[in-house]
Amino acid sequence: MIERAGLDGPHAAQILADIHVAMADGVIAIWDAKYTWWTSRPITEDPDRRTLVPTPPYPAYPSGYSSAMGARTTVVSHYFPEVADEMANRAWEAAASRCWTGIHYPIDDDVGLIMGRQVGRLVNSISRGGAVD
Repeated sequence: MIERAGLDGPHAAQILADIHVAMADGVIAIWDAKYTWWTSRPITEDPDRRTLVPTPPYPAYPSGYSSAMGARTTVVSHYFPEVADEMANRAWEAAASRCWTGIHYPIDDDVGLIMGRQVGRLVNSISRGGAVD
């Protein structure tokens, strides 16, 4: 999108910096919550459960991947409002994929996505950049 919009280096750098700040801050919030709540993963409740990917060895709630996608797509939507609906759908699909693989419960993904979007909105509110024309 940056390339398609023909943005100069400083504007592109601002967008990429905001995306990465939102993702990093979202991860900090998620890891704080994971070790506050210490929730089990589906495999803990059913050790015979088969997952599509290896189950991570740390608490499930909230989902870090979901948070990162929520943060990233919220910032992208701020700069490129014409793709906001597509970004929201992609974030939801990414979050839901963690449940589909068997390593999260739906609430883990839902809350991770909500937290990521909240962090993304905060980054957008303090950023100096606006929507790309």
